[in-house]
Parts: sequence; C-alpha cells; structure tokens
Amino acid sequence: MIFETGLRPCLRHLYDILCDTHGFSELCERTRSEAFEMMLRHAAEMGANAVIGVRYDATEVMDTVSEVLCYGTAVIVQPQTTPQQV
Repeated sequence: MIFETGLRPCLRHLYDILCDTHGFSELCERTRSEAFEMMLRHAAEMGANAVIGVRYDATEVMDTVSEVLCYGTAVIVQPQTTPQQV
C-alpha cells in the first residue's frame, strides 16, 4: 500500500509534465514571439523597415535551459517608381 500511494503522485506529476502540451505550447509560442520582437527592434535600430529571410533556431545551453534565436536580413524597402511617376 505504501508503494501504491507513493507511486500515484509521482505518476500524476510525470503525466502533468509530459502531457501538459497546452502550457508548454504557450511557453514556446511566447518565447518565439519575444525573439521575433527583439529581432524587429534590432532591425529598426539599424534603420531597416523590413526583415526578409526570417528563421528560428533553438539551442540547448544547459540540461534545462534552451535559447531561441530569431534572425533574418534587415533591409530598407522603398516603393518601386514607374516611368509614369517620374
């Protein structure tokens, strides 16, 4: 009986960790969003008004810590002028 009562909370906790995809998904989405916003701020600081070729990368820094990178090419986009507009 002691084994059963000790095992159930452990299994429930393990289930919560492995099956709580909603909470994990929210954390991942928030992290990607923050990385994207940081990339846009850096591009604007450089004078860019657009970013092309956007990519994400994730690297495990330690056993329980990962970093999410968002990178692309900062560009300045201008409307194309046609001969009639000249």
